[in-house]
Amino acid sequence: MYQGRLKFFERHLQKTDFSNTHPDTLFKIFDGNAGAHTVSDQNYQKAKNLGIGQLCSDDSLAIRIDDYYTRTVGTSKLLFDYDFDMTEKQNDFWTGQENLEFHYHTSLAILFMQDSAEWKAAAIELITSPLGRNNIKSECLIKEMLLRYNLGVRQSAQLLKDDIEAYLNDSNSDR
Repeated sequence: MYQGRLKFFERHLQKTDFSNTHPDTLFKIFDGNAGAHTVSDQNYQKAKNLGIGQLCSDDSLAIRIDDYYTRTVGTSKLLFDYDFDMTEKQNDFWTGQENLEFHYHTSLAILFMQDSAEWKAAAIELITSPLGRNNIKSECLIKEMLLRYNLGVRQSAQLLKDDIEAYLNDSNSDR
């Protein structure tokens, strides 16, 4: 999701003239969302609660497993909450603009009063304003940070998984 959002911005915001940009593309600039993440260490907590203090006889591997879950879960929750809060603030910024009407998907048939030319002009004015550009840059900064973090977690998890599998294979071959 983060990669897609950043690629969208890279594709569409490297210009200063938006007059030929389709309104749907302009609307997507305002359509930020936070990742719907759930961080769970439920199985790890079950193992700890059952009194399994030592997950394996390799102390360094057990410490790495504990460190991974202790750090990753807490940090991930903080970062995902931050992403949600910042996305909410950014959405409030966009929807709080008095010259720009938004379509909301609702079961009620509420008429859209702003004509498409007026809407596009207001959207372009907002996107090219310093406040609008700063809001976009802020979203990019947050998404880049979360993307780097998530890629790092994935790499750490993969290395830990490989080491656990090697440990289990070595343990099974000793039998």
